[in-house]
Amino acid sequence: MACMTKLQKYTVLLSMTLQPNKLLLMGLIALLMALQRRATERSYDQRVRTALLTSLSHDFRTPLATIMGAASTLRQRFEQLSDAQKRQQSEVIFEQASQLSRITNNVLQLVRLDAPQVRLNSDWESAEEIVGNAVSLGRQHAPGRTITASVDSGLPLLWCDALLVVQLLENLIDNAIRYSPPDSPVDVAALRAGDSMTFTIADRGPGIATDFSEATIRSTPAHAASGAGIGLSLCQLIARLHDGRLEITPRDGGGSVVHLFLPLREQRLPHLEQTA
Repeated sequence: MACMTKLQKYTVLLSMTLQPNKLLLMGLIALLMALQRRATERSYDQRVRTALLTSLSHDFRTPLATIMGAASTLRQRFEQLSDAQKRQQSEVIFEQASQLSRITNNVLQLVRLDAPQVRLNSDWESAEEIVGNAVSLGRQHAPGRTITASVDSGLPLLWCDALLVVQLLENLIDNAIRYSPPDSPVDVAALRAGDSMTFTIADRGPGIATDFSEATIRSTPAHAASGAGIGLSLCQLIARLHDGRLEITPRDGGGSVVHLFLPLREQRLPHLEQTA
């Protein structure tokens, strides 16, 4: 420092003195921001748990109440009921028990997929097979409903967990069936939209709120009352695990269209090892 002026010396010494304090201050600010972010995440997680419990309670309560009502009718009035009435009550019990089974499977799948470091069983899959399997399951659940399927020709293979994507579409088809007029069709389609594969499920029901986001679905109890519940929470999670997203738009003439966007990836041939 022999060549430096006194002012330069004082400037360097002051800078050396303040630098550790500056780093300490920056560290404290970063820590406070991390703590605030963590507190926000905990608050969100608590709201999500509360909403899911509310949704779960609703989704289970409705079919259980229906089953209890039909079973009580059979138990108390079995001798007075005609064979047709007995058959009708038995069908109600079977349908609602099947719904309970699907809800239970959704809950178990939601818990499994929401665990840390979950691994998908992904492979190159055909959109035609995915749509075909989902539509087939929908027709099994509602034999009397019209469910159409349309798949564009020449679609590339999709890198995904086919069982999960089929379950996602099955849940959306099930919602469309349950919350649209029984004489109206449910239309399922697959097409390419830029760098994404798009699956659509269109119905003629009353529709759901257009703010179809993960935060809304998973944290707004109103969706449970409208029938979205656990099923749509699972759909949103499956889409997110595939780096995809769900959107909903109004349908011309009434109803709504749910869009599932999944990213397309470049299909690579397996590496061929050279032998010596």
